[in-house]
Amino acid sequence: MAKAGKASIVIDSDRLMEWVRKAHTETVHDTAEDVAETVRSKLPEDVEVVVNDHISAAGRPVSVVTIIHPSGMARQARDGILTRSAAEHGLTVTRTEDG
Repeated sequence: MAKAGKASIVIDSDRLMEWVRKAHTETVHDTAEDVAETVRSKLPEDVEVVVNDHISAAGRPVSVVTIIHPSGMARQARDGILTRSAAEHGLTVTRTEDG
């Protein structure tokens, strides 16, 4: 009787990340839109809040909520408006190497 070799599984990381992008891009964007709406509710109407989407260097979908107003950075630094709004949706915000 022939001896069987050790079983192995090979995962194609490119195809896996393609699946992750297809399966989760909309969910990531929709969650960011929910956070953006929470931020908007805390700001005057003339302060624009946008969601920008991209794919990270690791191939993961990313959505970034941004306050498009000169006061945006000060509001985040003083009140943590973005961080707190994300937390209201069960998210944890951490600083990344690129900013």
